[in-house]
Amino acid sequence: MHPDRFRGVVSISIPFAPRGEWSQWDQLRADGLGERYCTFDIMKPGAEAGFRACCGVIPRTLHWLSASPPPQERWDPVDPAKHMLRPVSIDIPYWADPDYVRHKV
Repeated sequence: MHPDRFRGVVSISIPFAPRGEWSQWDQLRADGLGERYCTFDIMKPGAEAGFRACCGVIPRTLHWLSASPPPQERWDPVDPAKHMLRPVSIDIPYWADPDYVRHKV
């Protein structure tokens, strides 16, 4: 969205797996995750629309992917009902700097 600000994106939550003779996606499906694994949802055509409204996406991901909600309510990569873009009843988590978050959205 802002190539003038970022040269790339790095995900440190997923270990690097070089291309090989097998598909990681096929393996996830074979392991019983089917279409439940979160990455399958964001690979579907049109999924990027859920990320367009930064003013909602940033507070939601800050909340659901943190330790703010009780463990049974937090984001779960294999439970579609606990996705990171679901509504949240707060604008900004209590631990986040409101000026910083508003500046980013």
